[in-house]
Amino acid sequence: GKPRAWVGSLDHQLNAGGEGGDDSIPVDVPVWDQPGADELSAASEDRARVRALLPKLAPRDREVLCRFAGLKGFDPQPVNRIAKDMGVSRQRIGQILERATRELRLHMEG
Repeated sequence: GKPRAWVGSLDHQLNAGGEGGDDSIPVDVPVWDQPGADELSAASEDRARVRALLPKLAPRDREVLCRFAGLKGFDPQPVNRIAKDMGVSRQRIGQILERATRELRLHMEG
């Protein structure tokens, strides 16, 4: 199938608190059906573009995004683990992810 859509403008809530926590962080999360060959190819191209644009991000933003999305040798990590490792709140990691994804979109569109 086709990609259904990006969850609209940070409306999707990512449970960052673990089990049953009320704390959630708004993050854009892609929602996909099972992709066909065309979608896999397009997704691969998008990943390549994202990798090429990562150096344009601030180092901290890049690290958080790479850890969250499993890029640049990182396994995908939950927000609460990234926050703990970096000594900041889950909310701060959510803000950094929001800024990093916004910057990437601007670079991809421009």
